[in-house]
Amino acid sequence: MLARPGKGIFAGNFVIRDFTDPKVLLQLKSDLELAFVGDFLGIPDLQHITGKVKLDMDVKELTDLDLPEQYIGQLKGGVQSELTVTGLSFRIPGYPHPVRNMNAHAVMRNGEVTLDSLGLRVGGSDFHASGSISDIIALIHAPDKPVTMRLKAGSQNIRMADIFAGDTALARKATEEIRGFRFDVSLSSSVRQLRNPAPLPKGTLTLNELSASFKQYPHSFRKIAATLQIADTSLTLRDFNGKIDESDFRLSGRVNNYALWFQPVKKGKTMIAFDFKSARLAMQDLLGPRSKQFIPPGYQQEEGANIWLRAKADLRYDTTFRFAKVKLANISGTLKQHKLQLDSIRGNILYGANRILRVDSLRGAIGRTDFDISFRLFNGKDSLIKNRTNYLYFRSKFLDADQLSGYNFASGAPAPIQRK
Repeated sequence: MLARPGKGIFAGNFVIRDFTDPKVLLQLKSDLELAFVGDFLGIPDLQHITGKVKLDMDVKELTDLDLPEQYIGQLKGGVQSELTVTGLSFRIPGYPHPVRNMNAHAVMRNGEVTLDSLGLRVGGSDFHASGSISDIIALIHAPDKPVTMRLKAGSQNIRMADIFAGDTALARKATEEIRGFRFDVSLSSSVRQLRNPAPLPKGTLTLNELSASFKQYPHSFRKIAATLQIADTSLTLRDFNGKIDESDFRLSGRVNNYALWFQPVKKGKTMIAFDFKSARLAMQDLLGPRSKQFIPPGYQQEEGANIWLRAKADLRYDTTFRFAKVKLANISGTLKQHKLQLDSIRGNILYGANRILRVDSLRGAIGRTDFDISFRLFNGKDSLIKNRTNYLYFRSKFLDADQLSGYNFASGAPAPIQRK
């Protein structure tokens, strides 16, 4: 079969051998000018499309059209295709900006689909992307087989007003611009898991890179990466790291029985644990114009060094909150502006539905002073319970009163008090 629709070529071969045990051969080649197709068919929406689409497809030795499991491997090796899009431009109904200069190239070989390149422009924004699906046949016909999907995207400049231009009111509020955007993410899972999450699909989500800078939020994300493993009952975050301006961070964590947080009425136990480290953490690298309003002025220029926070929290719900049991494994670090050094602070904290805060053996050091604190604090109005419950225990092997009184813990001024 061969056709020449004005501008372009459409050709195909279709062969069936042995109808008792059918073998199928399908070959398709097309090279079409979309502007001509729209004019020829007289469809108004298609008449605004320009560009060129080229598709080559070969399907060889398809043994069973019902595609039973034993023929999937044969199908995967027998389907090869290539798609090329050049200079595609079109309009979306109700959206003011045309999508223009779209170019793309994708191939399918041995069941793997690879999008080598995709680029386009919308308004004053540009986008480019690439990606892959490791086994497209398994994605369609083998729902339990692991499949890896990867997407890489980027842009020199994204104007949020362009993205939301279809909603005039929203577009006026969307004043942010994203520059130098790079995004690389992959997901390994199965079709059954994606279609039937319980409550999340099991698999591994890997953020290989996230980099971007912003106009309104005057900071830059630099090479942020992480790995999230989703199991039957647990979420494990591994090596969430990167930089915001010149501040670095590294975070790992775990949530057990994460399904509880998806329940409309929470019932059961859950555990949250994390380990956070930073060699340099400056507030001026994190705060934006709005978030700065919630930070006391004396800490807006604060800079932490060698920060290490490690803790675990066990929580219980029985349709309502019952208790939170927190184990502080370590709090260490230095606040440079306030000249404050915290070292190896650890202890146990319990807060329950009875509204009693219980702190046991909170130990560590501030500067040269060590401490061991335990106390109870009733957070309620009943004076009898308050008098019966509240107490404070404090012990120190070395208490440097001069150094502690020299620290300024207040929010107004970072510098320590000068003593004569």
